[in-house]
Amino acid sequence: FSIASGGLYDIKRHASSTHHIKAENCKKTSKSITNFVSNSQSTLEKSVIRAETMFAFAVAEHNLPFSVADHFSDIVKKMFPDSEIAAKFACKKTKCTQIVKQALAPDFFKKVEDQCKNQPFSILVDESNDRGTQKCLAVMVRIFEGESVITRFLDMPIVNIANADTLFDALNECLISRGLSWSNVMGYMSDNCNLMKGKKNSLLTRIQAQQPHVMDIGCVCHLANLCCVAGVKKIPVPINEIIADIFTHFHLRYMHFNSF
Repeated sequence: FSIASGGLYDIKRHASSTHHIKAENCKKTSKSITNFVSNSQSTLEKSVIRAETMFAFAVAEHNLPFSVADHFSDIVKKMFPDSEIAAKFACKKTKCTQIVKQALAPDFFKKVEDQCKNQPFSILVDESNDRGTQKCLAVMVRIFEGESVITRFLDMPIVNIANADTLFDALNECLISRGLSWSNVMGYMSDNCNLMKGKKNSLLTRIQAQQPHVMDIGCVCHLANLCCVAGVKKIPVPINEIIADIFTHFHLRYMHFNSF
């Protein structure tokens, strides 16, 4: 508040105002910030937080609906009636969602970002299907972790206009916002359509303009699918009959050998 015109009078007037009195009453009933700092929490409170975090992690890891948390938070108290941790466990849908989005996800993203900053990595991208109002571009990375090569999720920006420029802009923003350099990109993998891998005007040509040494790996899953589709078309009988005949053949031989 301003005291430019009345000075001390303005201070006295503000102290008796409804707004100041309401704020003062709120201060009297508010908890100290130290109650929310981990160092001041009891062992039981820390154990409850740990249990809720582990549960939220399990929900995300196994791709369970967040609504499961509403039911679990109620029955866990009945499952373990003698547990103090279970008695204080309170992690329903809203809280579980926020633990995953605001606590777990940033920590895992930070780990992936640090790994990509300190070593070469490959980019794997794919467009979402047409079954929603928003179209997304899934971005994965292949990196070294010790002696193993692993795949990690990086981002999934919304790209409703599917052309080479918008796809590259979304991918470029994904790397820049995380402080990742194109110089560390050594491989690129996507499906084999012209938009993604065309020689003149595609996402690949724009990536090669930033990193000329990037290797176009190609998606073996898409290539295998195309080979299977082409092969099935050349088979003179329906594929379901062949599969049924193969099963019957080996099943009868198995039954025959077991009869001896």
